Amino acid sequence: MYLPSVIYAIGNGALTPVLVLAALAVGFDDATSSAVIGIGGFIGIMISPFLGGFIARVGDRRAMYIAMALSLIALNLFLLSLVSPPSQHIRAIFVVGIVLVALASNTWLLARQTYIAETTPIAWRSRALATLGGTFRFGELFGPLVATFMLAMWYLTSVVIFNIGAVLITLIMLFAFSLPRAQFDLDDIPDYAQPLHDAEANKTTSVAATAIMGVAINALFILRASRAVIIPLWGTYLGFDATFITAIFGMSALLDTTLFLVAGAVTDKWGRHWGLLPTLIVMSVGISVMILWREPAGYIAGAALIGIGNGFGTGINMTVGADLSPARNKAKFLGKWQAIANIGNAGGPFIISGMTALAGLPWALASIAGIGFLGTIWAVTLMGRAYAMIGMDVKGNPL
Repeated sequence: MYLPSVIYAIGNGALTPVLVLAALAVGFDDATSSAVIGIGGFIGIMISPFLGGFIARVGDRRAMYIAMALSLIALNLFLLSLVSPPSQHIRAIFVVGIVLVALASNTWLLARQTYIAETTPIAWRSRALATLGGTFRFGELFGPLVATFMLAMWYLTSVVIFNIGAVLITLIMLFAFSLPRAQFDLDDIPDYAQPLHDAEANKTTSVAATAIMGVAINALFILRASRAVIIPLWGTYLGFDATFITAIFGMSALLDTTLFLVAGAVTDKWGRHWGLLPTLIVMSVGISVMILWREPAGYIAGAALIGIGNGFGTGINMTVGADLSPARNKAKFLGKWQAIANIGNAGGPFIISGMTALAGLPWALASIAGIGFLGTIWAVTLMGRAYAMIGMDVKGNPL
């Protein structure tokens, strides 16, 4: 179930850091290249609600095949752009590739999430979705290492070709090893999990509960999206060299990646708040440590806390989305939920940019930490009420 996700994530993780370099290579300037890459985040916000309905119609596994086909088309467009002389038409082809990559990655993520949400008993949901989240983090960690090696040996096109290979392997595995639709027998569900399964079978969604949890999840995603900017920017601000900054960023990412199994088990056993609240608190504390302790040790400690905090929340967004979703047509709801979460994901770097321009980088970091602390207060106050609206407590038990 998870190996295709790992392979796809590594390929995608290798491509992501070189897209800006590819945009520059086809003739975009510095400012325009950043804007072109940013199209992907905008596409994610706009199309996710429509993708949910599309996946509900065609089925999650067929949607995965479509995502792989879109990826292959996009990657071949990138290859064509990189081997052709720069021109306006070539740049237009490159932009089409960016759009198709965004479509493919969002379709893949939503289809995999829907498949697991529909085929996993609720008592094991957090572990299953945290493991899925762990595969994406694995790709984010090791994909750039692969890209670095390939760029040192060959050209930009080598990374694109590597990603094509990863997509083809993923597609072959989907055809060869796709599991049939899981039909778990009630006798296979432990006694302690039976009430949870019964509650899930009759559950409907709630607009108010979705809004409450949407605010909390957006606070989390603002923190998550900002961490990739905060660690290198703050290291540069303090005068550290690029090698040290890169090493600390890698250390933070490694801590993040190693915690997904713990995160899922804790959230299933003790409740969804044990996935969300520690993440908000620890990441916010980590940013605060970096601001207040302006020494190498403080920078290392803050980056470590950011990685640990983010890792502890692996899969929590997908788990909450699955909890809020109705018993039927989960994909349609999860598409809307993904769009809600993408708002914070897209907004985090813009908050840092705006606050840096207005008040300086320290205040920009403080504003992100403040959002995390406010999100914690919001979740502590209202998370229980939100779950009560859908007939559950924060542990997923029926009320």
